Amino acid sequence: MKKLLRIFLLFIFILFSCSERKLDNSSADIFEFDIDSNRLIVVPAKIGNVKCNLMIDTGSTTSVLSEEFATRIDSSFRCPTFVFDGMNGIKIKSMYKAKQNLQIGDFNFSQIEFIKAGLDDFFIKNIDGLIGTDVLKKSILKLDYSNKKGYFIPFSQFKNSKELEEYEKIGINKHSCIEIQNRNQNYNMLIDSGAESMGIDIDDSIIISDAEKLKPLKVHHEYIFSSYNFEGTICKSKTGFKINTLNIQPIAYTSYPFKNSLFNTKVELSGGIKFISKLNWIFDYANNYVYISKSADFNMLDCLQDYEVKDVFFYPKVYALQLIWKNNKNPIKKHFDIKSYDKIFGINGTTYKECVEKFGNDKAYKIFGDTIQSLDFDTITVIRNGKKLLLNRR
Repeated sequence: MKKLLRIFLLFIFILFSCSERKLDNSSADIFEFDIDSNRLIVVPAKIGNVKCNLMIDTGSTTSVLSEEFATRIDSSFRCPTFVFDGMNGIKIKSMYKAKQNLQIGDFNFSQIEFIKAGLDDFFIKNIDGLIGTDVLKKSILKLDYSNKKGYFIPFSQFKNSKELEEYEKIGINKHSCIEIQNRNQNYNMLIDSGAESMGIDIDDSIIISDAEKLKPLKVHHEYIFSSYNFEGTICKSKTGFKINTLNIQPIAYTSYPFKNSLFNTKVELSGGIKFISKLNWIFDYANNYVYISKSADFNMLDCLQDYEVKDVFFYPKVYALQLIWKNNKNPIKKHFDIKSYDKIFGINGTTYKECVEKFGNDKAYKIFGDTIQSLDFDTITVIRNGKKLLLNRR
């Protein structure tokens, strides 16, 4: 009997020793970083003494590090874990734990657990990994798109903040889903900063009485473990949606024949960066709340602006591309001092030639083209009047 009691007490000790403690970052300064409505959210960080760029992904409950970066840090094997792949079903992946702490600014996010995955498909900001809600719950995350700034805020400073009176308080679960309403019908909406899409009607099953179909759309989605091609429809709703007392109207969204089985939780709508960037957010995952600014810009129709490449000319001698945009609508001009006759030689220091050598002609052409149209890069190298010219983002 005493032996069983000792085993039980040992089990309780181990259980409490392994339980997660809320980190005390009260002495940390607020960490500020830049955000952009056309870009995924990337922050500079380090694990131990190894520097990295990590993407903030509110749509993931698990952090992921690239295979290459994971080999550069000390980590230990934790346990096998189940990862859902919509194409191939359940996969068993290895879960690891970093031996040194993740630091973002003055914030200590402790020894994070992560999955290794290939993240080398020409990510725009040379992303070494992504951090999900498992890490984000250790701090307050504020996204102020009105001023193009993001912040990590200590819990102690957040509690005393008076600006919360200007925000709507809404429940959010660990899967980053909030409740959103259309004409008295409630839906679960995934707030996914790791995606670009405006909004997705999962499984084409949501009935919106005032929905107007605007145009068909073909989209290719690259996920960490697989890729999918979808044919959908861009729709518009005049009445839009409500989040508590906030009215978001009119709204454009994309309807796809998805399957709910692609997600680990029941999701009916999904909002990516093009949705998120129209609002100002404060995420408190530790207490399962998100705050949305009451004074944000709710016009959700500018995503319908049509930027389409009409022709592409390849110059083999210099390995550069010249893009001719439909109706001369070149979205790059909003961020770079680019001319219509410039030939694009490289993006963020990576040349088109290097992309071809790494991925082959067909895949490189698609990756490079998708990168350009995403507008998610800091520098672009062009050939103008026979000379290479580096253009920095404004």
